Formats: sequence, C-alpha cells, structure tokens
Amino acid sequence: MKKTLLLLFLPLTCYISAQTILVNEISVCNVSKNLDPNYDYSSWIEIYNPTTKTINLGSYYYSDERGNPLKYRLKKNRYISPEGFGLLWENDEVNDQNGTYLDLDSDGGFFSIADADGNVLDSISYGEQYTNVSYGRKQDGGTEWGFFVHESIASSNNGIATASEVVEEPFFSLRGGFYDSGQTVEIYSLTPDAKIYYTLDCSDPDPSKNLYDGNPIKIDSTTVLRAKAYADGYLEGTIATATYMLNQRKPDLPVVFITSDTINLYNDTVGIYCVGTNGIKLVSSGDIANYNQNWTRYAHFEYLDENKQLCLSQAVGLSISGNQSRAFDQKSLELKARGKYGTKRFDYHFFDDNPGKRFKTLVVRNGGQQFIPAFVIKDAFNQQMAAAFNLDHQGYLPCAVYLNGQYWGLMPLREKSNGSFIYSNYNYDDTDFDMIEPTEAMVGNTLKMDSVFNYVQSADMSDDSTYNYIRSKIDVDNYMRYMASEFFLINTDWPSKANMRFFCPKKEDGRFRWILQDLDKGFTYYSNNPLSILTKSTIDKFYMKLITYLLQNAKFRDFYIDTQCLVAGAVFNTDRINTELDRFVADLHGENDYNAARWDETWIDNLNDGVSDMKKNTAKLKK
Repeated sequence: MKKTLLLLFLPLTCYISAQTILVNEISVCNVSKNLDPNYDYSSWIEIYNPTTKTINLGSYYYSDERGNPLKYRLKKNRYISPEGFGLLWENDEVNDQNGTYLDLDSDGGFFSIADADGNVLDSISYGEQYTNVSYGRKQDGGTEWGFFVHESIASSNNGIATASEVVEEPFFSLRGGFYDSGQTVEIYSLTPDAKIYYTLDCSDPDPSKNLYDGNPIKIDSTTVLRAKAYADGYLEGTIATATYMLNQRKPDLPVVFITSDTINLYNDTVGIYCVGTNGIKLVSSGDIANYNQNWTRYAHFEYLDENKQLCLSQAVGLSISGNQSRAFDQKSLELKARGKYGTKRFDYHFFDDNPGKRFKTLVVRNGGQQFIPAFVIKDAFNQQMAAAFNLDHQGYLPCAVYLNGQYWGLMPLREKSNGSFIYSNYNYDDTDFDMIEPTEAMVGNTLKMDSVFNYVQSADMSDDSTYNYIRSKIDVDNYMRYMASEFFLINTDWPSKANMRFFCPKKEDGRFRWILQDLDKGFTYYSNNPLSILTKSTIDKFYMKLITYLLQNAKFRDFYIDTQCLVAGAVFNTDRINTELDRFVADLHGENDYNAARWDETWIDNLNDGVSDMKKNTAKLKK
C-alpha cells in the first residue's frame, strides 16, 4: 500500500520590494536527527539571508498564528552573513513576554517573520509533516517547495533530492510478547523494492546495520527486534519495534515494554538516564546530572494487558520524570504520544477508576521519594481515597516494566497532571484553557487567576453578592472538597509550588478547578495544622491565601464545616481506608519479590511497614 503525500502545501510567501529574510526549510518532526544547542531534539526553522548585508535574527518577530505577527522574539541576537543560513530552534529561545514559546504543529500550521512594525516579510502555510523529514524550498529563495530525501540543515537546499512518498514502516510476522520456546520472525515492507535493515541490540536501524535477506530471523532468547525500510526515491520512514520475552516469567500484572537506543539512555553527552557531562542541578541538594535535563528521546512503547495480549505498540517521546526522585536508580519515565513520533495519542482505556481514554502523556512512576514508607502506592492510594469526593485525580495501574528487554521492576502507570490530563478528561486542547502551578502558567497564562485574586483581596468577602461573584469564577464546591482532602491527609509537602495545580476553561462561564497532585507525604500526621499554616503564612498568593479570604464569608464557613464533616464520615472513613489499603497491597503481591530482587531487598519491608503505619494513623483522622 503506497503512502502518498498529498501536495496541498501552499507556501504563502509575502515579498516586499526589497526582500531581506526568507523561511528556507523547516523540520517540525526532528525527533532524532539534529541536536539543538540544549542537546535536545526540537523542531527547527532555517532562515536564508538573500542580501549582501549581515542581518540580525534578534531584530525580527516570529509567529505561529495568523494575524499576530509580533507574537515572539528571539532571546538573544544571532547574525546571518550575506547569502548565508541561520537556525531558529523550537525550544525556549523564541518566546513571548509570558514565557510561551514557538509551537509548530506536525498536523500543519503557519509560520511568519515580521519587522518591528508588524509588516510580514515572509510566511509559510505548511501541511502535515513527517518524522525526521524536512520541508523547504527546492532552490534557496525559490517559490517551489518539497520534502527532502535528506535534510540540508543550515546549508543550501540547491541540488537536494525531493520525494512525495514515505517508506512504509516494516511489520513483523510475530507480535511482541511472552513465548515459551524459540521463535522465527519474518520482516515485510509494503514499499516496492525497499531494503530493510534491522537490529537486535535496541539500537536504531540504519543502512550501516544488518540488511534483512528475506530469511526468517531466529529468536532463541529474549530479544528486542527493530527494523526500518529504505527505498530510492522515497522519504525516510519510521522504525518498527517488537520485544520478545523467551522462557521468562509472566507477571500477573499488565506489562510495559519501553525501548530506546542505548545512546539515548547512557551516552555521556546525550543520555537521559546517566550523570553524563551535560547535566544540570534540579534541586539544591541534588547532583549535576544529565537525568535532570528536560530532554526527550525517540523511543517505543508496547503495552500488554493482564492476559499478556499486546494492546498497543507505538513510537513515543521518552523523558525522565519527577523532581528529587530522578536521583534514584529506578527513575520515573514519561511517555509522550505526539504526531511528530507517528501517533498522536494513547488510545486505550488503561484506568478503571478514571474514564479518560485519549491520553497524550503517561508516566511509569518509581513511586517518588523512596525513603517514604509504602512509597510505591502512597500517592495513588491517597488520590483514590479523595477521588471518591468527585475530585480530578491521576489514574493508577500497577505494571511490570521492562526497559530495553530488561526487567525494570514494579512501576505503576499513571496519568500526567499537565495539559494532557485536561485533554484526556475534558477534551480541551491547550488553546482552550489556562493551567496554573500555582503562580506560573503551565498552559495559557495567569491573567484570569491574577484578576480573581486581586478582586478577592480588595472586596468585602462578608458580602454575599461578593461571594456569589467569586462562585462564578471559582468552582467553590470543587475547591472546598480539594482543600478538605488535603487537610485530612495532612500533606506535609503541601501547598508547595510543585504540588498544587488548577485550571480554568477559556470560556465565558469557565471556572477554576483543582487537581490532586503529589500526595506522597499525606498520611504522615505530624502535629501541624494545615489551615493554621495557610492563615499564618506571609506568602500573599492565590494558592496560599484564597481560603483565608473565603472564610470571611458566613455561607462559606458553614459550607466548610459541612464539608469537613462529610469528608470525615464518608471519604476518610477508617473501614474504607483499611479495606482499600488491603486491596492495593494485594494487587502488588505477585510482583513484590521480583521487584525487591531487582532493586532493594528492603522494598517489601518498606511497603508493609508503611501500610501498617497508615492503618494506625486512620484513628487520628477525626482528632
């Protein structure tokens, strides 16, 4: 089956009498080809200077939105020599006054360059883009555009071959999974005359690797098979991956296979899983390490359900997740489904307790800070307890995880509480809402939040009309349930800048709602009083002080008392907590010994002792 690219790309090049700057080539789906100055793989735009004078990219404005030509600026000056080429990277170097940066869409979009007066000097409307393929002018400064067989980053496009069809991804005769005996696998391509190259060591295939000769490949031990096809006159395609576990234990839990070239993980320069040589410090007490970088690497994700049936197999972006927990040997891994990798979403119903079925981001979580008793279940357990109160929470599914064919232990699959969470649970795109953490915008901006809090600070909150106005801007029911849950859990790591998140739809009647986030240190029962801490805090911010203003209103105070009583009697009921704790522990039972053998023999004691402490603490909930 041929995969033909419909050439509906209509570059809109707006020439003025003396053309000074041109968009010459773009690579929206650069996932493993070219490293940016931050050692990440971001989209890039090649700019051509057709004049006889040096130009400064820092003096122009850039936009991914029609009608808004002055949207972004370059952080630093960058110069292009006469008839030379320069690059803009889609990382944080091109942004606006709110810190939002340039965002090119693999489905198609718009990019423009303008002068300080808003005059558009050049622009392009582009269609769907493809993994590791660039799109540009066939001749530097010319009007005809095409996809390049080999990109020409920061150099002339003249003479570079173009094509209109992508090589089909190869497919295997045998699906990935668990097998009790040796197997043979054949590899096929639907692209005529394609040559297939494969690897058995998790590395990315290329024409320097093994050429598939058509004979079955023998699989007689655990193997990760990867393959890629190439054909003359075709654009580069994508990598097929399958993990074959031979004569291995079959976990009782669902299974996640993650595969990425070992260079992406452990190379000193670019590896995301090692200390390396290009690291940063993420927390004051932490190490300088590559694993602290916000880098994303090309990878593959396979999901097998509890019956070991392969349910999903797709290319993803892989990065390290978490904060202080990155320092542990078993690190949390974030999985990103995006069009640039090939598939935009994880279309599978992972979580019975959470109805979202369309996920952009998932995390296999190491449980956070591993010195916390019962760390592997604590955040998920606390969230699910509070979720009975109809609160937004991150889905939870314990899984056995394998990285590059090696057992990586028990790691729950979780939703990511970022913009992807709102997409999954509310079907909002990033342009449809603001998301705050808790003073900075994760998505959108803080303008509405700032406006509400400024009003709260200056208004007479004892007046019911004022309170009713606030209710039109804040989902007070949601807010009170959220606050009551945090209070009862006595979460000692809250409220902190990383552990409170809320969002608001961008519509006339949109109201702020809060999302449960990072409850690892709930159920600790130190002698602190969360409400007293908020009341006495000198930090006069929305996330710290809102409840102290609302409590000035009699109706809200009554609501506060009623909610606390409801939480105590129904949500954090002792019998309910103990029953659910037993269920959580039982779900992990079959994997405990193997996880302990892989990482830490004290792991089981940590789990059992933590659960015991949590049960003892349930008696303190009503005090």
